[in-house]
Amino acid sequence: MGEAAVVMVMGFSDRSATEILAPGHEPAVGPDEHEHENRHEHENRHEHENRHEHQHEHLPVMRVIEVCSSRLLRAGSPLTGDVMVWKSFSRLVAPVVADCVRSIRSGRVYVAPDAGRTVAGLGPRMADSGIDVADAVRAGAVLCESIAEVLENTPLAPELARVALRSAQTGVADRAHVLITSYLGRLAERQQDWRLADRRHLARELHDFVGANVSLAQRHLELHRLYREREHPAAEHELAAAQEVLHEVLDGTRRLLRDLRAQPAVADLRQALEAFVAATAPSARVDVQVSGCQSYLGPAEHDEIHLICREGLRNAITHGHATQVRVRIVIGPDEVSALVDDDGIGFDPGRSRTGGHGLTGMRERAELLGGTFELASTPGRGTRTRVTIPLHGNEDRP
Repeated sequence: MGEAAVVMVMGFSDRSATEILAPGHEPAVGPDEHEHENRHEHENRHEHENRHEHQHEHLPVMRVIEVCSSRLLRAGSPLTGDVMVWKSFSRLVAPVVADCVRSIRSGRVYVAPDAGRTVAGLGPRMADSGIDVADAVRAGAVLCESIAEVLENTPLAPELARVALRSAQTGVADRAHVLITSYLGRLAERQQDWRLADRRHLARELHDFVGANVSLAQRHLELHRLYREREHPAAEHELAAAQEVLHEVLDGTRRLLRDLRAQPAVADLRQALEAFVAATAPSARVDVQVSGCQSYLGPAEHDEIHLICREGLRNAITHGHATQVRVRIVIGPDEVSALVDDDGIGFDPGRSRTGGHGLTGMRERAELLGGTFELASTPGRGTRTRVTIPLHGNEDRP
């Protein structure tokens, strides 16, 4: 968003801060609103307000908005690139400035008791959009700096300006605490979702691969026993077949355990995928290319793209018996796509149960992040998988 658009999203008119009071904030202190207070305290406060009334009539909210917006845009803050996140952040301005006004009126630092309520929903929204909570904390600091700049050009007694600035700093700090807590809570929920997805993937692998092959081995052993009792020459063939299947189960189980130990915590996608190929299928001819800025990816998208491509490589090499595999990852500011294309034996998706061989896991990983999964395969002509995942403000813009 441009600066004019950012200010417009704020949705405020050009009026003084004394006229802006957020829901949940009490109106400015006046003598008629505190009849229940101690008379002595009331008289002192009333006298103090009368003495400084002329000094705080023009603390312009619009100027605070303009200064804050300009500073954040110049800094390239990710908050200004996401309309919903920016709207949520912009709602902080009125309550913070309103607290400053009340502090000026009373001569004491005031922060609304329910200050954190205004940001409770911002943390989860930022987490879902892939925006680092540190960007919001920095934006809060910029808001305080903007208020300080406006206060310097406002006819206020120095002590009142200090009280107002202290109110802003305390209010932003209180809100930041709530924001960070809700942000981390949402990340914990998402991490739990990913762990559950990993467990489903492992359970599916165990059921589809290990369970099916053990059943097949048992069948071969039953036939071996039957043929041996009849002294049939096929007995040895069945025994050899059972041994071959059990060896395959053992190799597959080792592969699953290796995957559990090798969770992706990688900085470069190409290096990580090439390392995976070198460790699992060193003789395979695999070409991996990554284009675009990887800093656009949030941690979740980065790790899931890695896992999806790794599963695609395993499918191509282990099940597709491919001699060549091509991996293309394209990263943009709005989405990331990953293609795995092989020259393996292929299959007919319309006739085969496409949930096996990790394909369901690839689809679920993409869909958990709001993405899509595409599969194309022809018997004898290889298989191609493609995932596309949207990026919601994850970019660390250059």
